[in-house]
Amino acid sequence: MYWYFTWWHDDGTVERIHDALRSRVREADGRTAEPSAGLIDSQSVRTADTVPAATRGFDAGKKVKGRKRFIVTDTLGLLLAVHVVAANVQDRDGGRRPLLWTRLDHPGVKKVWADQGFAGRLVDWTATILSRDLEIVRKAPDQRGFQVQPKRWAVERTLSWINAHRRLARDYETSPAHSEHDPLGNDRHHGPPAHAGPTHHPPWPAHAHTLQSDQPQLNQGSQRRYCHAVIDINAARLGTEAARRLRQADCCTIEPGLSNDEFDRIEAEYGIQFSDDHRAFLAAGLPVSSPPQDGATWDKPWPDWRNGTPSDLRSHLAWPTNGILTEVEHGYWHVSWGTRPTETSAARTAAEKLLTAVPQLIPLYAHRFLPAGSGTHGHPVLSIWQGTDIIYYGEDLAEYISHEFEEGHEHPETWNPRATVAFWRDFVQ
Repeated sequence: MYWYFTWWHDDGTVERIHDALRSRVREADGRTAEPSAGLIDSQSVRTADTVPAATRGFDAGKKVKGRKRFIVTDTLGLLLAVHVVAANVQDRDGGRRPLLWTRLDHPGVKKVWADQGFAGRLVDWTATILSRDLEIVRKAPDQRGFQVQPKRWAVERTLSWINAHRRLARDYETSPAHSEHDPLGNDRHHGPPAHAGPTHHPPWPAHAHTLQSDQPQLNQGSQRRYCHAVIDINAARLGTEAARRLRQADCCTIEPGLSNDEFDRIEAEYGIQFSDDHRAFLAAGLPVSSPPQDGATWDKPWPDWRNGTPSDLRSHLAWPTNGILTEVEHGYWHVSWGTRPTETSAARTAAEKLLTAVPQLIPLYAHRFLPAGSGTHGHPVLSIWQGTDIIYYGEDLAEYISHEFEEGHEHPETWNPRATVAFWRDFVQ
């Protein structure tokens, strides 16, 4: 049993099942598949003796020694994100990751309601970084004892449902990442709600995120499951920060971000894999147009991954390699390719085959490119003009957005980009 759990946990099966079930439950209740609002709350639970001391703490407010579960739900109480930390973490600090994940996985969620424990700097952070509204639902000044809180009752009900399961009344898991999936695997109710009221049984909760550390990445750190892939939390932050800077620059139209299904379709159709920060950037918002400047090479510099014509997107993807092929026609030959054929046509044909093996680059904006590759992030942005004419245009995705679109931006004194992919780094000036 545990073997299946870890297998489905690691390959994302649990999340895909619950994503599908959540959509069906919402539609059965007469709602759209994707929510537009959410609720966040936390719950401290005691832990078993087998839980490592490094992953538990003491919640002074609740007088509980153990772990704290943060959950984000829709207004029906269906789970959107789960995050498990030591119980001594304050709500305004522990709430960032589940709010970030909700922003990326469910871009339609524009407002989230929370209790007074989440007030303060988290409200400002949510507005500034995530461009979302975190509204605090406060108790009435004259309230005595328990009263159902407007908006927030659904998430409190979900926490009570979770805690009603004997297996979840205490945290037994060694790994917090496994604890985040426990609410999914232990749901025993099998039926869509007849109505969105406080009397129906809990529907299938959905979408917990793993946080595995010390995995080999371009930049190490915690990971999360996102868009059917594992994404480093630092990559999610980097992509979201880049999206925030682009919105702040107010230089182009930004449509709702790409969904999981859209990422799957795009990567399958074009044979690519977005880097983790690029994926998070496009999930936070899809830039689709920018007024062309006089003499600009690109009428539509932002690749429209949702509605763009396949021929345009394939041409944009082929820009770097087509430039190399033009150089080959003028005598260029990479040192790793061996002996150059005598005839130009034969050299081009040979180069076309050899270029299929070089790392892919994915267009970001006009002739600015990011290396492809799921599981990587933090690549410098490359500006590829013609063939081997390549320069750095950003130390990473967020710094590139500032450099390209913020007037007066200067590279920091510590600016020292390093090319991260084979072949292309040979040309960077």
